[in-house]
Amino acid sequence: MQPDKLGPILRPLFKKIKELFKELVQGEVMLGFRKGPSGKVDDIKSILWDKAFGCKVGVDNLSEDSLFLIMEKNGGIFLSAKLLVLPQSNIDALMKSGEVNESILDAQKEIFNMLVGKLNDVLMEKVQKDIHLVMNDNFIIDEKNLSFLPAEKEFVTYTASVKIVGPVNFSMGMIFSSELASLIIKHISPDDEEEEDLSDQNKAETENKAEEEPQEEDDKEEPVHKAPIKLFKIPSIRKNSSDFYMEYIMEEDFPVAQLGTSLWNAVNTMQKYGMDFIILVDGLKFIGLLTMADIRRGLSPFLEEPFREYCREQDLATKNFQVEWFLQRDITPVPYEASLEEAIGYYLEQDFPYLPVCKNRRIVGVITHTKLVNYLAALLYNDSASEEESEGGQVVTNASS
Repeated sequence: MQPDKLGPILRPLFKKIKELFKELVQGEVMLGFRKGPSGKVDDIKSILWDKAFGCKVGVDNLSEDSLFLIMEKNGGIFLSAKLLVLPQSNIDALMKSGEVNESILDAQKEIFNMLVGKLNDVLMEKVQKDIHLVMNDNFIIDEKNLSFLPAEKEFVTYTASVKIVGPVNFSMGMIFSSELASLIIKHISPDDEEEEDLSDQNKAETENKAEEEPQEEDDKEEPVHKAPIKLFKIPSIRKNSSDFYMEYIMEEDFPVAQLGTSLWNAVNTMQKYGMDFIILVDGLKFIGLLTMADIRRGLSPFLEEPFREYCREQDLATKNFQVEWFLQRDITPVPYEASLEEAIGYYLEQDFPYLPVCKNRRIVGVITHTKLVNYLAALLYNDSASEEESEGGQVVTNASS
């Protein structure tokens, strides 16, 4: 049996897909993947489900039938409804009826677009050749439309079983032409040339079991992570711990968004506060920080002038994208009890203009560049003035003697 060289390249992709689905549904997701059947159309019919969404993906310099994504219809409807942030009653009705409207189709197209983006990222990281993917046509697979694959070509397939906590279980698959699979394998980065036979039944089942075992949540309070701190010694400042309060350098009134907040609502909140960042929280627990640039990255440019006249329904759908999908960085909060030197150490270490301040993961403020610089300037000025006054007094005393 030939070793499966493409499978190890796709493993990180399916991990990324799992994380994407978890963010999308805001719940636990279990996903196990394995190598599917290979060969011509008749050989892979077992994964051509008769109720599914399909997507053709263009690959530069290869024939147009080189890559397809498929997803069972019930999974596609559920994920699309979650992307559109529909009420649960509407989701239940759509799942029961199986009907697909234009909004669901547009949302499914966006989901496929995100999956193509994840695959692009993995190929850029793992393959020493520029393989550029572009999403093309979307279509619905049913008993009347099973002929989207050319009969003369051979394909390699991979499938994933997805279980979302609750009643939703579905399968999805990737269909690679043999030409594309060979191109990827030929240019695998040397560090990733591990020969793993994912077609081995026992190994696949072991991996699926490991993937599907839910991780136990630790109910204990998370300790505040201490980042490596570069202590910043403030010259000529005479102070003790009682001289400094974190409130001197942090904003106590700032924009906040709960998990699940839409991008459009986040923008409105930031504009209301006149700030270009927003804190993401779960209840009172700090989750992350997004800037206006992060938010704008998720919104369609056709929502505003001068492109507004070209705005389509799928552009409007981006308003409902959730803020947590666009977190770009890991930020270590500054402990509220930190000293001034420690706070500056965190600030310099992370090289970011805004830093959250937390008490046991509860957000209480945000250190901003402006407040920090103003405080340090005032501190240095007052210290300098105090030294000049002291030196002046000493001169007078000597003169009088």
